[in-house]
Amino acid sequence: DIFASDSGNNDTGWSNDEFDALYKKGSQMMDPVARMKTIQRAEKILLEDMPIAPFYHYTTNYLVDPRVKNWVSNDIDFRTLKDVYLEE
Repeated sequence: DIFASDSGNNDTGWSNDEFDALYKKGSQMMDPVARMKTIQRAEKILLEDMPIAPFYHYTTNYLVDPRVKNWVSNDIDFRTLKDVYLEE
């Protein structure tokens, strides 16, 4: 969303028609494998054009009890808890 040309969140002013088309197509696809391939093509454009240069990345540490299963951490500190469960 922050890289789409018509997004109000695009503070960089960067614009790429091919990226926009892939982003739109990928966001509407239901097939997860095809969607991933489309998003990866869009991501390649971002990496080649490099509209931003990330220079800071925060980290978060969690202590998770070993009985907690399917806990997945990621770089944007977002997770879904639908598959998390407590092993007894």
